[in-house]
Amino acid sequence: MLTKDAGMEFVDTLRIRQMHIPVSNDVWLPASNKFDFDFSFLGFKGGGTYVSVQSDYNITPAFSKKQFSGEILKVNDDANKRDTTYWETIRPIPLTLDETNDYVKKDSISVLRESKAFKDSLDSISNKFSASGLLLSGYSYRNRYRKMTYSVSSLLSSVQYNTVEGLVLNLNSSITKTFEKRRKLSINPRLRYGFSNTHFNPAVMIKYDYNPKKFGEVILKGGSVVSQFNTDNPVSELFNTWYTLIDKKNYLKIFEKRFASVYHRHELINGIYTHAQAETAQRLPLNNTTNYSFNKNKNRDFTPNFPAPASFANIRIHNLLTATVGAEFHIKQKYITRPDVKYITETKFPKLYINYTKAFEVNEDYTSYDKYKAGIKQDIELGMLGYVTYEASYESFISKKSISAPDLLQATGNQYYFSTFKLTQFNLLDYYTYSSTENVLQAHAEYHMSGFLFNKIPLLRKLKLDEIAGIHYLKMPHLPDYTEINFGVEKLGFIRFDFVMGFAKNKTTTGVRVGFKLGGE
Repeated sequence: MLTKDAGMEFVDTLRIRQMHIPVSNDVWLPASNKFDFDFSFLGFKGGGTYVSVQSDYNITPAFSKKQFSGEILKVNDDANKRDTTYWETIRPIPLTLDETNDYVKKDSISVLRESKAFKDSLDSISNKFSASGLLLSGYSYRNRYRKMTYSVSSLLSSVQYNTVEGLVLNLNSSITKTFEKRRKLSINPRLRYGFSNTHFNPAVMIKYDYNPKKFGEVILKGGSVVSQFNTDNPVSELFNTWYTLIDKKNYLKIFEKRFASVYHRHELINGIYTHAQAETAQRLPLNNTTNYSFNKNKNRDFTPNFPAPASFANIRIHNLLTATVGAEFHIKQKYITRPDVKYITETKFPKLYINYTKAFEVNEDYTSYDKYKAGIKQDIELGMLGYVTYEASYESFISKKSISAPDLLQATGNQYYFSTFKLTQFNLLDYYTYSSTENVLQAHAEYHMSGFLFNKIPLLRKLKLDEIAGIHYLKMPHLPDYTEINFGVEKLGFIRFDFVMGFAKNKTTTGVRVGFKLGGE
């Protein structure tokens, strides 16, 4: 019996009952598991029960190694098409009268929910337009019966400001069509206009998820876009807007790219993913066109629109034609197969990846280089002690006859007080100081203690905070090695506050960062 005192979120009580039976003279194994739980969240209360039954144990199986794969559970394609006769013969625990009636109701409701009239009635409610909704969250129009969705970004998120384009209107929209077996086609037009430099940048992305079970997807992109010199996009355009207008600091450094590209990703066999991309583009430098700011501090000037090292000041118009191939290796990947999708579960082994990019020298106006990046990453579960997550990578140029600023090997820095706390980010590092034309080695690790320390302190225990400690290391030729350590607390899995210290040669820096942690990898 567990209660909130055990540090559980959302669940108030959890009772676990397990019954064991003898399957031989000296071997006892579980025959049934039952979980009863009650929960409360934001004023909502509820509960539930989970029951499983195990039988027909074979404690001396004659299996060969080839009989096992990473598949830990499979739901057959006909699982939802069995009639009551089948389930009556196989179900270990008979349905109660309430459960039987519930299934009859749900079957009837399921038929109703698939009807055009029902779906149209839902759409008529959810598709109502409001000016405030368009301003704050955008607008979506959905046709459930045809499995189509149309959406446009909010006006608030679409309006930005920077010293190159001035006031920016950056509208994103999408059209999505879902087919059988979760196949999906998405078309994402994007329109961007800078009122100060009067540049119009239209672009479109077309993505087709053609095989969800194999994570197969094809992406076509083209048009004209404004891009950061660091392809990891470390500078938030929203934060840059506020810092530019209020603090008179323009961290965002951008160029214009007119391009076309094609990308493909697919899982060859379980745990081995391959991807390839080809791109042709023309890249153009951009200059500041406005110095307007609410801050009238005459002792502070905006910096030019190129990365900090002065050698990057003479960026010129150039072309590129690149091809990239890569692979990911998820060692002993475990997964669950359902009729139309494959779910990846946790693994005790690390993930490896490698990418190789070649820029072809068509003529003297084209970049020409070869570079690669290899790395390893993993999440290590420690049970009640929390978990450790780490990632290390090495990238290097093999050849570099002609490269430009966007091709440099760069670390992801952060000069804002706000952070997304991405694992591979250095929260006290300048955005472009650490850039290399040779090689880069970096390693990152964080330990999330899941309340292991604070749960032992009565008052702090009630706050249900997650303690975090991390270390980040960066090595580049001709620059001092840089190390960063951080200590922080996290609430609800994403609200976070960190104290950070950075060390480079004889220089030490400190700072605090607040914000929201990114989910996923």
